Amino acid sequence: MNGERITDNTLICVAIDLLLQRRADLCGSTLTDARNLSFRSVGPHGPGSLVRGLAGTCCDVASQRHAGGMRVRDAADLAGVSVRTVRHYHACGLVPVPPTVGGVRDYGLEHVARLIRVRWLVESGLSLARIADLLAPEPSHPGAGVGDLREALATLDARLVELADRRERLARLLESVLAGGALTPLPNVVADFYDDLEARAPDAGTRRAINAERDFLELAYFRGEVPSEAEALFAGTPELMQEAMAAFAESLTAAELSDEEVDAFAAANVARMKRRVGGRTPEIVASIDLDVVARLYALFEVTSDERGRRIGAAMQRHLTREIESGWTSAE
Repeated sequence: MNGERITDNTLICVAIDLLLQRRADLCGSTLTDARNLSFRSVGPHGPGSLVRGLAGTCCDVASQRHAGGMRVRDAADLAGVSVRTVRHYHACGLVPVPPTVGGVRDYGLEHVARLIRVRWLVESGLSLARIADLLAPEPSHPGAGVGDLREALATLDARLVELADRRERLARLLESVLAGGALTPLPNVVADFYDDLEARAPDAGTRRAINAERDFLELAYFRGEVPSEAEALFAGTPELMQEAMAAFAESLTAAELSDEEVDAFAAANVARMKRRVGGRTPEIVASIDLDVVARLYALFEVTSDERGRRIGAAMQRHLTREIESGWTSAE
């Protein structure tokens, strides 16, 4: 990992600047003043004497309980970790236990530098076990750290893609709300479709079925598991609303239907989808990701009752077949 790792000198400089800033804050001076005063007093003893001077001569009287280095709380604060984390790193062998002076563990700059290095590697995505091996005097697999870091980088890149997608969805939600839309992850056209459909429901049972489907789609849209092309299925025409209401009424009896009747019901639903898409069929089919369709129906399976699972399985089967065939003609 030559050239790809942070050096001890870099960590020492970071730790010294943290100590200097801490001293400046407590003494009411500037970081520049603290630097000038402290480095003039270093003498021939180097950074070790500087860190002890910074830890022991600060205006905070509580920090002077013992002469010499830092307490565990000082070291933890400088490294940006908790005292509990420091002790855990001791137990794991990641950070050496400092000597005891006057009954108190005496932390030096080398301990802060080690804490910073461990934290840096943890935040890079490496496990504590792997870090322990990388920092060992003789690593079990020299050079393996490069592969670990590349793997951690790939994981982080994937996470950034996921976060970018979530940000885009949140921005759309904000735009929708500012325009007077509902506070929902559903696109406006989909939310309006279900509002209209619920208003047309002839009875409480149908309304429950409509709301159950809407709740599922809210979850699916929140998770990013609905193909963007699906919005074309919710263009609200009177004929579409009548078809959708009829489909809901029929779905309420699906638990009583045979497998052949459920299959016919799913085929009819997919045929209605084709009619809704109309002339956009080739464009939409070319852009649909079947993996997203599979994830959508997998989510439907784990969130539905037996009736929903039967319908969902049949719908996925017919829809996948139609997409793979190219939906060459709209009925």
